[in-house]
Amino acid sequence: MSSLKNITGKVVLDSGMKLMEGLETYNTFPLVTDAKTWISKNVRIRLSSSATVNIDYLSNYSHISQFSISSGTLMTDGSNYNNNFVARGGQMVAPVQCYLKSVIGFINPASCSECDPFTIVISIWKKPTNAPGTANTAVGLLFQQEITTLAAGNSYCDKIDGTTDVRVGDSSYTVDAGEGIIVSVRWRDDEGEGRACCNINADLEMTFETIPSQITTEDITLPTLSTNGFKGLSEVISTPNRAQIGNNS
Repeated sequence: MSSLKNITGKVVLDSGMKLMEGLETYNTFPLVTDAKTWISKNVRIRLSSSATVNIDYLSNYSHISQFSISSGTLMTDGSNYNNNFVARGGQMVAPVQCYLKSVIGFINPASCSECDPFTIVISIWKKPTNAPGTANTAVGLLFQQEITTLAAGNSYCDKIDGTTDVRVGDSSYTVDAGEGIIVSVRWRDDEGEGRACCNINADLEMTFETIPSQITTEDITLPTLSTNGFKGLSEVISTPNRAQIGNNS
């Protein structure tokens, strides 16, 4: 004779279990094909006192922390520049579509205590490369900060802070997969002196957040729980109270 069990007041045979009514079985869910990830890149900067003012300098392809390669100009958002900028002075190439999530770092003057107050401009750009090809491509500005009053001793540091630029953290400033990321630094001169006064050191961390792909329209379907003889209900089994389960003969 089949044994009977009492579950939350309902007596059922071993061959079937009455499902608790009113609790829906969630047997489908969307498949996530991609999720957010973060790409972080550290950039070390050394700008020499020999730098020409009001000219953006890029990382040296032989010594990447030395920003000694002149761009030949004061770079501006949307302008076209040499097709070799990413290959020679780029900090990274975006592997997927992303945006600049945060920038944080510090800047330090070296032997600048005798200089008049001055301004250093640090910029982060995106730039596609025409490959294979030689045609110039346009840069897009992702971050720029002007840091002033660095005329201080060697122990002095100031902060590089992404929150000073509203573009940082704004996913509408998209970097497409394959675009290069370039950092530039320049000594701003409003007095017509023509040359930098001292050396500049800086260390910054830039973090990019990927932009997830769309969720698929198809769902993963799990087998439903059905009961024979109870109109094919597919409902969640309520957790039984073991104190109420007993064998009846």
